[in-house]
Amino acid sequence: HAPIAFDDLYPVCGAKFTRRAKVVELPGCTVEIALDEGILMGGERQIPLCELEVEFKAGDENAAIAWAKVLAEKFGLQAETKSKFRRASLLAKGEYYG
Repeated sequence: HAPIAFDDLYPVCGAKFTRRAKVVELPGCTVEIALDEGILMGGERQIPLCELEVEFKAGDENAAIAWAKVLAEKFGLQAETKSKFRRASLLAKGEYYG
């Protein structure tokens, strides 16, 4: 087998962001909330990134989900189903514009 030539590799997509995170003890559960602010990059395109992530850590998962829903309603947040990588990949293909 021929060795892999890494000289021809180049970035296709990526993300640059700052994450601020805090573990929060709630009634019935523990979650980590993380705020990511920065950019997603794909090809020659860039779009802003600003997302709040709620990650369940311990306790009653339903309590964490209920708290996340209240947070979303209070601040007009919408769930994102695509990962940062997936969105940046689609951006590189010209198929995602935020």
